[in-house]
Amino acid sequence: MDWNCDVSDRWCPIQASASTANLSWIRRRHASQLTARPSLLPLRPAEASLLVRPLGVHRERDHNNLSSVREIAMASEEIAVAIERVESILQRRPEKGLHDDAAATARWQAGLKVIATDASGFRVETDMPVEMGGKGQSVTPGWLLRAGLASCTATRIAMAAAREGIALTSLELTATSSSDLRGMLGIADPAGATISAGPGEVRLDVRICAPGVSEERLILLVKKCNACSPVACALETATPVSLHIEVASH
Repeated sequence: MDWNCDVSDRWCPIQASASTANLSWIRRRHASQLTARPSLLPLRPAEASLLVRPLGVHRERDHNNLSSVREIAMASEEIAVAIERVESILQRRPEKGLHDDAAATARWQAGLKVIATDASGFRVETDMPVEMGGKGQSVTPGWLLRAGLASCTATRIAMAAAREGIALTSLELTATSSSDLRGMLGIADPAGATISAGPGEVRLDVRICAPGVSEERLILLVKKCNACSPVACALETATPVSLHIEVASH
């Protein structure tokens, strides 16, 4: 089970032993709706941007804006309740923090098209550019890595912001990297040295806005969250990959 940047709805040992006895009445009201392990709700910039709008807009737009504000506030409250609950459980029973992450199974289709699925059937398709023999009809596996880095850290920031009562109005992360194509093709450099197929440089640009919160606090929030973002940590610590091979008969 993977509850780090994951939306798997499988049974969670933390949720199973959760207690809301110490929550305030408003948190207890929201917590009562969280009978299953909650999926994190991402900020939607298009909705958040409605917080700042020109004067004289139509009354119906005002109503829609208020609904959006309420939805964002309720989502933040639910996230805060969930994080508080998990932290309380892990402090009492640290062993419950250990878990197996949800498996990703990739199946080759044809050409260079590959479809990755999880246990619930969620699908992600990848392809390669035409120059590399693909059809260029889907994102590349390398892009998924960058997307995972950006979205995982964004999720962690949203979690921490909700936990600390910081009302975000916008949050955007862009992950970029540079690579040497020779590494992927197994081509050595002129001196015969092996070239890594992985990215040689990874950059994460973060744009965050929370009116009324100091710049120093937001910068500290982002740095703290990046330091405990699972995907960022996996990249920075270069987690070894254990390879197991089975040759099928058909």
